[in-house]
Amino acid sequence: MAEREFNLSVAPSSVREQGKIVAGQPLQANIPAWSVEEGLAKTLGIAVGDTLTFDIGGIPISAPVANLRQVAWESFQVNFFVMGSASLLQAQTGSWISSFYLPPNQTQWIANWVRAMPNITVIDVGQVLNEVQRVITLASSVLRLVLILCVLAGLTVLIAALDTTESERRREAAIMRALGATSKRLAAVWWVESLLLGAVAGLIAGVCASVLGWSLATQLLNIPMALNLLLPLYTLLLGMLLAALTVWRRLRLFAQTTPMMLLKD
Repeated sequence: MAEREFNLSVAPSSVREQGKIVAGQPLQANIPAWSVEEGLAKTLGIAVGDTLTFDIGGIPISAPVANLRQVAWESFQVNFFVMGSASLLQAQTGSWISSFYLPPNQTQWIANWVRAMPNITVIDVGQVLNEVQRVITLASSVLRLVLILCVLAGLTVLIAALDTTESERRREAAIMRALGATSKRLAAVWWVESLLLGAVAGLIAGVCASVLGWSLATQLLNIPMALNLLLPLYTLLLGMLLAALTVWRRLRLFAQTTPMMLLKD
């Protein structure tokens, strides 16, 4: 990152327009100095008072770092990682850059501007954002598909687990019915068991999903995100519903079968 080409800019004379300064002092027009964005400074280990040297057209230009500033990149204003004071860069040639909002129904003006002034380069940020949104939409669709497949896999495992324990449940039902347990009592026991199983599974899934999503957003993507405390509640209720649906029919048949038939089976 330190070896790439940097776009430098001259800092505005107004202290208010220089951005939110988190360390150091504002740049003065007559004092050679640099202003560095705090994220870049943290990545490269730059601190206030360090000397930075930029090679501009084969001429090295050195100056101390006067301040570190916070940049709102999401504002779509023209922002720079590094800015210099007026006295530091006044002898250097440069280009003018600006940003503006153009309503969607006036996009034909861009072609007229470029035709009238060929030395102007226009970048349509809207097209870039539309492409990014399309990619995000595709990724979201893939994640939804993965979620559906995971839910189906979980239901398959649950059904397989019920199949493997079917003989044990038959013996339990026969013994409990022989000892006087009613169909309602058996149904209540199995309902509680299934709902508790679904609640625990859903709660664990929701907590893991919330923590993992928050970790990926804040640590990997550097996106501010709060923990979704409602997600564990939703997955808990969904787990209870899915578990109840998968065991309802089978447990109902067990509860309505006579003990003699269960013992014969």
